[in-house]
Amino acid sequence: MSTSRSKVFLIYLIMIFITLFIRVGFAFNTSLGETEADVVFTVCVQIVTFGIIPFTLYSLLVSKSALGTFKDFGFVKKVSWKNWLITLALALLTTFVATFVSVFWHTVLNLIGFNYSPSDTDYSSVGVLFLQILLVAILPAVFEETTHRGLLFAAFKGNRENNGVFIVLITALLFALMHQNIRQTGYTFFDGVIMGLVCYYTGSIYPTIVMHFLNNFFSVMEGYAADNGGYIFAFVNRAYDFLLSSVVGLVIFVVLVIAAAIGIFFLLRLMKKLTEKERKKAEPQTASDDIYSDSFVALPALKKGFDKKTDVYLVIVALLGAFATLFTLIWGLIR
Repeated sequence: MSTSRSKVFLIYLIMIFITLFIRVGFAFNTSLGETEADVVFTVCVQIVTFGIIPFTLYSLLVSKSALGTFKDFGFVKKVSWKNWLITLALALLTTFVATFVSVFWHTVLNLIGFNYSPSDTDYSSVGVLFLQILLVAILPAVFEETTHRGLLFAAFKGNRENNGVFIVLITALLFALMHQNIRQTGYTFFDGVIMGLVCYYTGSIYPTIVMHFLNNFFSVMEGYAADNGGYIFAFVNRAYDFLLSSVVGLVIFVVLVIAAAIGIFFLLRLMKKLTEKERKKAEPQTASDDIYSDSFVALPALKKGFDKKTDVYLVIVALLGAFATLFTLIWGLIR
């Protein structure tokens, strides 16, 4: 197990190095237009770096088969319709709370003198909208989840001494640092925690893909509505404008966020109870290395987390992500 875990973090380290290399390369891009650069960058990072590379390397080095990789990454486990309903409710509430976290985080950055140049998309046509849905919502949802709730969760396969606290927090941290952008760190860590818990309780990656997609899809649609108007998302934009433009609005915003956070807490508890009940009804598992077994999910406290003998690559990748993120902070402060 420890060897497999070390190999997983090595694979992830390779991916982050490649991502950083691609990001630096595109920072000096002079030959491609903005749209073309976005398409090429997203294909290189999402499909190749977060999709093909981890799946191939894990299949070769750890699972020894494509089917084993699908199973270890959480693509085989079925999700009940009740948990799907909870997932959709969680997606809506998490997106709302993440918006508050993002506003708070950006406010703190502004207060310390952080500057940035926004690169808003010009939604001049429906074609641009569909392209953004593909690049911003669909591809990141599938491939970032494949890596962070698939590959990284597989690192703990068979280790029942590690419980969900460590797994969820470390994968959420790596998910946040992977963006290598201080402006995204706050809300991506929050999103990573919630999606990590959902993956941990259901044993499936599909609910987190849906949650990730909906979060990014709402962001794209709000941007499109800001340029072109509409009904639902234009109303959402006006609602956020009200909540952020006055003291009364902020008070209402905070109250709604607290209510949403409480809702998230109880929905996660319900998801855990439903999953435990479903597993008790199912036949006893014969394999002892399933990280989603009853005893594994039900562990109440952090018994064992970091292992200095096997997690050296984890430390390196966390430091690399932290360095890249810190660089964006320093750059925003001095520019």
